[in-house]
Amino acid sequence: MSDKMGGPAFPQPMTADQQGGFHHTDEHPDRIGGMRLYDYYAAAAMQGLLAEYGNIQTSNAAAFELAQAAEIYASAMLTVRNIRMNELTEDVENARDVLGKTGKEDNE
Repeated sequence: MSDKMGGPAFPQPMTADQQGGFHHTDEHPDRIGGMRLYDYYAAAAMQGLLAEYGNIQTSNAAAFELAQAAEIYASAMLTVRNIRMNELTEDVENARDVLGKTGKEDNE
């Protein structure tokens, strides 16, 4: 799953039961549960920010600023991840081109 939020951080196949609950199953791989990677990154950034700045008295405004900073870090991490994923895809395609040109017929 690919989306602007990075897809699921901890994907788990899920299916709904008749009571409105969810349970894990391998029968429906298209139904994925779990928090978004963006939220995971934001939580990790918030944890670091709180470790650094959490011991000071904070107002609601200061807490809001920390939350905004965590979201900025999460967005940056997803952007860098997407850039790197594109680079890796290009590397794989280039490797396939090279292997295709030197292929098995050269080794036989």
